[in-house]
Amino acid sequence: NLYDKLNGFHPGGLYCIASRPGGCKTSLMLNIALDYAKKFNKKVLIFSLEMSKREIGYRIYHIYGEDQNIMKLPIYIDDDSLVTPNKVKEKIDVVKPDIVFIDSLELLEADTRSSARVFEITEICYSLKRIAKSANIPVVILSQLGGRGNDRPKLPDALRHKGSIEQDCDVIMFLYDSDYASSPHRDFFDIEIIVAKNRWGETFTL
Repeated sequence: NLYDKLNGFHPGGLYCIASRPGGCKTSLMLNIALDYAKKFNKKVLIFSLEMSKREIGYRIYHIYGEDQNIMKLPIYIDDDSLVTPNKVKEKIDVVKPDIVFIDSLELLEADTRSSARVFEITEICYSLKRIAKSANIPVVILSQLGGRGNDRPKLPDALRHKGSIEQDCDVIMFLYDSDYASSPHRDFFDIEIIVAKNRWGETFTL
């Protein structure tokens, strides 16, 4: 449904999936990545700055179980903990993927150091947008929402301290769990996907 409502992931587009810690953004990323590889036979490149390849594999196992065909899918995982936009570009030039996922924005290093992290985030977002356009592929970045409480996220407040991410991203999605504050430790989550910005269509909630 998400793929259809977005009319796919546009080549050259920069996408953001944001949620509070434990908000299932990595799970959504992996579901999209696996669908891209399995249903559309597309090559997927994942930069996992927080989890190792083994941890990603464990997550995939919980999605598909003991499906041996999953091991044959064209999914490439880079779990180096030190990644800059230049490294992203270099890896894209080698792998030549059809879509790129980066988990997460907060752990990326800027190519040029700055005294303020907000300026580095701005440079990173601008660089990733240029990379998406030059490679003509969608780039999806994950980001963590800050603040306290469990208010429904909305623009511009939710990304106020994330540099130019709102301006540079073509599509911004928030994951929201209204029951998180009262019951954060559950086996199942009822997550809303709030598409708060969509350069190519309407905004909506799933």
